Amino acid sequence: MVICMCVSVKSQFALRRFCGRRGLLFVVLLFVVTLVFSCFTFTTFSSVSPFVSGNSDKIVSTETELREAINNAPTKKTYTIALNNDIILTDSSLIIPTNKDIILTSNKAEDYYKLIGDIHVESGHPLDWSHIVRVNTITVNDKGLLTLDGIGVTCKGSSDYAITVNKNGQFIMHKGLISNHFAGVDNMGVFLMYGGEISGNMGGVVNSGVFRLFGGKIIDNKIADMSGGSGVSNEGTFEMFGGEISYNIATFCGGGVRNAGSFTLSGGIISGNMAYQGGGGVYNLGVFIMREGLISDNNVIVRGGGIGMGVGGGVNNGGRYAIGNFEMFGGEIFGNTAEKGGGVYNFFNSTVSLMGSGVISGNTAELGGGVCMDHDFTMSGGEISGNTAQVGNDVYVGNGVFKLTGGKISGNTFPSDDDVYVGNGVFEQVDGEISDDVGDVLICMCIVAVVVTVAIVVTGLFLCFKKKEQRGKNNRLVNVECSE
Repeated sequence: MVICMCVSVKSQFALRRFCGRRGLLFVVLLFVVTLVFSCFTFTTFSSVSPFVSGNSDKIVSTETELREAINNAPTKKTYTIALNNDIILTDSSLIIPTNKDIILTSNKAEDYYKLIGDIHVESGHPLDWSHIVRVNTITVNDKGLLTLDGIGVTCKGSSDYAITVNKNGQFIMHKGLISNHFAGVDNMGVFLMYGGEISGNMGGVVNSGVFRLFGGKIIDNKIADMSGGSGVSNEGTFEMFGGEISYNIATFCGGGVRNAGSFTLSGGIISGNMAYQGGGGVYNLGVFIMREGLISDNNVIVRGGGIGMGVGGGVNNGGRYAIGNFEMFGGEIFGNTAEKGGGVYNFFNSTVSLMGSGVISGNTAELGGGVCMDHDFTMSGGEISGNTAQVGNDVYVGNGVFKLTGGKISGNTFPSDDDVYVGNGVFEQVDGEISDDVGDVLICMCIVAVVVTVAIVVTGLFLCFKKKEQRGKNNRLVNVECSE
């Protein structure tokens, strides 16, 4: 709309010159139509405006006041509760009941007040593990809706999640912090994250419902579970439009994301994550579609031995007991590191497709800097370039069929001198381009060397000629002086 306005204003003089007042009237009419149309533009999940904190319906300072405020809140109507200080839950988890729409915020200009799940011994019982009560922080029940807009949620040594969203429940996070001794969010309903931070947990988000990430950070989480997925572990539907999943560490697989359901990446960053077996960025055991976004600087630390060890710095597709399907239409996989498949590793039973404008570049491995495949890989578009490996800089065809029907493979870098290395697999090139950029660079270097050499020779000859000419002038001057 702004562009239309700018163009319209700049076009006024031209329109008045050719059309007079009719042209100017047309500009005004076009602007009005554009404005009206913009007001009726369909709203999508990615265009939903963040919640803006306003006046609260209730300010609470104690656990009792908080529970009463939620219980007394009207049904099917948004009700905002502001914390006036940190509140410790000593009784039980805070329940968001069915048909209640609760917004929790802080009555504070800066920073957040915290909601804290407690740990204590049952009244009248001795201090032993059988009588320890761990109070998890928040549970959203069926058809309940919770919105966090500026509070911290944590637990004192809980063995469960900070926030649990039951089936058909909804949780929206705009700003705030979820940081727990155990795990962050267990979502079985719908979770929409627009901002805030989920960090310092033993697993950031476990999703078996619908999770849409538009903004915010899921960072610095760690998990030792063999299932993996330190940032996000998904067995439902996970759609990422923005935000950041970074610096998470998994002892086994899936430093950033473990997907055993449906994962669509349409924006945002998955970066700086680490795993000790496979999938530094993404460990895919389901359907993974990448349309945009960046998977960068993730790392798999090799621990040695076994199938699937030290593979897929950016993406590890497939596993021993699960089939993965990875389709890359756009975005970039850049700067990742692993033993096999710095950018992407494809397991023996799974498939990878690269098409559209997707780019796999700048990754590093021993086998297959860009892609290491042990099963079928089809490339009909996109680019694989500038990767580095001991064998197979861009693609290592260990097993399976690599079918190239479009796109570009280029950017050889030392120590290997091959863009595509074929081991026990098959390489079929129907179309597409494979170019040896190192050869081009060497040719350019030779040309530059020749040009520089010619320039030096010409410059030397020129200086010699000038020196000889100057010497001749000096001799003539001496002869004239002697004759006088």
